[in-house]
Parts: sequence; C-alpha cells; structure tokens
Amino acid sequence: MNHYTYEYWIDGVCEYVGEGRKNRFFIHVLKANDGIVQTQWINHLRSSIQKQRHIEIRIVFISPDPKAVEEKEIELIAKYGRRDLGTGTLYNLTAGGGCQRGWVPTDEYRQRMSQLIKGKKRTDETKRRLSEASLGRKHTEATREKMRASSVNKNLGYKHTPEARERMRQAAIAREAAKKASNG
Repeated sequence: MNHYTYEYWIDGVCEYVGEGRKNRFFIHVLKANDGIVQTQWINHLRSSIQKQRHIEIRIVFISPDPKAVEEKEIELIAKYGRRDLGTGTLYNLTAGGGCQRGWVPTDEYRQRMSQLIKGKKRTDETKRRLSEASLGRKHTEATREKMRASSVNKNLGYKHTPEARERMRQAAIAREAAKKASNG
C-alpha cells in the first residue's frame, strides 16, 4: 500500500502538510464539517470552507516506504515553516514525521490539561480494573538493575546547608517534646 505526503493550499498559500495513506488527506475536511474538533487548523479550514475560499489538496510525494514519506513531511514543514513558531505559514504544531516531534505545549495548554485532571476521583471500579491490569507485570532484569543503580547512594556526598540542619534540629526537638508530653 502506498503512503503519501500532502499539502493543503488555501488561496495560493500552503497552510498544512501531512502524511498518510488511503483517504487520510480528506479527514481534515470531514473534521471541519462535523464542527466537533476545535483545533486552530481545523477551525481555520472550517472558516475557509464557509467563506468559499479556494482550497487545493496536493499529493506531492508517493512511496511504498512510510519512512521516506515521513522524511518528506519533515522536509516540507521545515521548508514552509510553522505559524506557532513564527517561522512560516503552516498550521502544523509539530515538526512532522508521524509523532509529536517538535511539539511544545503552550502554557495555556498545560494549564488546561492540569485543570482537567485535578479533582477527578477514580471510582472503586476504575481502581480495581487498573490494579488487575498491573497484576503479574514484572520488570525486566535490566530495568530492575537500573532502578537499583539509581537508588544506591542517592544522597552520597550531599551536604545540608547550616540553615537546613538547624531546621531539622528544631523539628527533632519539637518531636521529642511532643512525645514526652503525650506520654505524660
């Protein structure tokens, strides 16, 4: 099965580069038309469709080798440049190659993801399923060796500052006083 690299041109400007096979290039139009996906690129494409701007999809490279297609995508993204980095016209958020290579989450994105996770409690059923999924899993010997090596002498050679030593001393004195007071 052949893989390909494609470009979206809107009013004579290349605005997106992608790679795929079968009908992958057309997925963007479907997402733009369904109105559910809200990425900057899809919103821009949706707006361009509604304004009846000239949209052209060009398949620029075809190969049976997916790696060659990924390399071509990376090359084209570097050539046209990315809007998010201020280097060009593309709405791509990564350097290409079929993964998150080169994608740097914005502070706003990090904050939004953080808020989505915070305060969510896992149900007992979810905890049980996660536990069952992990049962019987064993670390490889190589992983166990790495874990051992990283934990041995972790603080060897570390010296606490005089201020930290004084705080620890005061905390120990307070613990002893509380212990004596509770014993009577």
